[in-house]
Amino acid sequence: MGQSSELGPPDNTGMAVAKLRAEAFFGWSCTDSRDDYDYLTLTARTTLPGVPSSFAGVSGGGLWQITLRMKGTEIVWKGERRFRGVAFWQTPLPEDRIAIRCHGPRSIFEKAWEAWGLGDRLGNG
Repeated sequence: MGQSSELGPPDNTGMAVAKLRAEAFFGWSCTDSRDDYDYLTLTARTTLPGVPSSFAGVSGGGLWQITLRMKGTEIVWKGERRFRGVAFWQTPLPEDRIAIRCHGPRSIFEKAWEAWGLGDRLGNG
């Protein structure tokens, strides 16, 4: 996300170092399907502290599900993550919210396997 990331100057080899910061801002809003594609829509409240006013630049970025739990006053993560989609569009919503629309896992994997000629390996053809 551009508002939380930095691109450093090139070093002596011409390589630039990107400092990316990942944060979680979204709540699950809805899941729907249309024309053999599944879609996920996530929302974020832009007036909460630290939440950017725009998520421009997230298109093509992966959507990952992680489960965090509280243990006393500590946040615990077991290290598990699941790929759930690819962001492609954002829109402001009424009242201090923004929505991110993502292609869901079913259509991503089915379309990829179809394009790669691997559909029969999934038992789909």
